[in-house]
Formats: sequence, C-alpha cells, structure tokens
Amino acid sequence: PAVGTEALGLMIEQLASVGARSWETWECPAPMLPFWPGKRQATRVVDLARSPSDRWADIRRSYHALIHKAQREYEIVVGATDALGRGYIAAHRAAGGSRASGTYAWQLEWLKNGLGLVACAFEKGARPETYPTPVAASYAIVDRLWAYYASGPATVKNVQHALQWELMQALAERGVRSYELGYLPENPTPKEKSIAVFKRGFGGQDWFYAVRKESIG
Repeated sequence: PAVGTEALGLMIEQLASVGARSWETWECPAPMLPFWPGKRQATRVVDLARSPSDRWADIRRSYHALIHKAQREYEIVVGATDALGRGYIAAHRAAGGSRASGTYAWQLEWLKNGLGLVACAFEKGARPETYPTPVAASYAIVDRLWAYYASGPATVKNVQHALQWELMQALAERGVRSYELGYLPENPTPKEKSIAVFKRGFGGQDWFYAVRKESIG
C-alpha cells in the first residue's frame, strides 16, 4: 500500500538496473490473512484525513513538549526541492548512515518526480540558498493518497518528533490521506523496540500484511 503503480514501476525499474532479482510485496489485510502460510508483517499507519486537532490529540502527550521545543529552537523546512533532498543526504551521512550513491540519486529523482517529501531541521537563521547540514531530516515516499516514512537521520536528539509532525501536516495539505510509519517486527531487538515505541507515539493503528516475494523481469 505504500506506493501506487507509477512509483512502484519506477522503483522496480531502478532495482533491476542494479541487478536485483526479486522484491517483496505486502498485500492488504484480508479475511484469509490468519491462514496465510507465508510471512506476515505489521506496520503503523496514521489517518491524515482526520483534522489536525484530532491528530494532535492522538500524539503521545510527552511528545507535545518535544515538538514545541524543536519548533522554537530550529528552523524546520518541508518540501521537495533538490536543496532539501541534498540536505537529507548530508544529514544521513553526518549521522553515520552508509548508503550506495545510486540510492541517494534515486531519492533525489523521486523528489523531482513528485514521489517524495523531505523535512529538515536547521540551526536558526539558515537560508535556502546556503542551507548547512541539517541537525535532523526525514524522508517520505509519496504516491497519490499514501505516504511512507522511509528514513529519519539525526545528530541531535528529540528533533524527529517535530519533523514527523510537520511532515504529516504537509502531507495532509497535499491531499495524502494515509501515512505509513512502517515496519513493526514480531521479535524486535532492543533498538527495534525503541523505534516501534517512537512510531506508535504518533497515533494511528497497526496494520497487518501477508508478504510474498516476486521476481523482477
């Protein structure tokens, strides 16, 4: 559900270009899901069709102060410009992220094609023409009524809460109705437990999917 036909076609084409042989597809929940013999997966989805006040009320109360604090202390910018995309890449690298250069190129291409949205937190006074490396950034893949939280690097703690809130606001204004915060493993590591707690703090519901593997080409 994270992406539609246009985005999915582009991503499969890009995967094939680097030699990928298969990919996993997550099927929507169905009555037969409890009897699915293969892999099952949970993900967290926020309903952006609800009013901003209702969505704010759903957010964990401890997050409210963190969001307000980050909004006061940092310049938060949301958009799909190349400058913000490169800011996200710089933030990812600064946070110790390791990713093939081709993947970064794809992410910039998705922004260019209207299939992505980025939120960046800069030190106060940052100007669009001379954006420094953000202290935190968040990248969402967007396709029509659905968006998927892909990545959120940060070098400063407790800023991602505000980025997620601002990103959800911007997505809702663009007509996106569902925001998928993503993967919730059945047997999480301590780090994955922490990430799951973070995701569930923004409200929404757990959705469950049957997963199957398909060949490329």
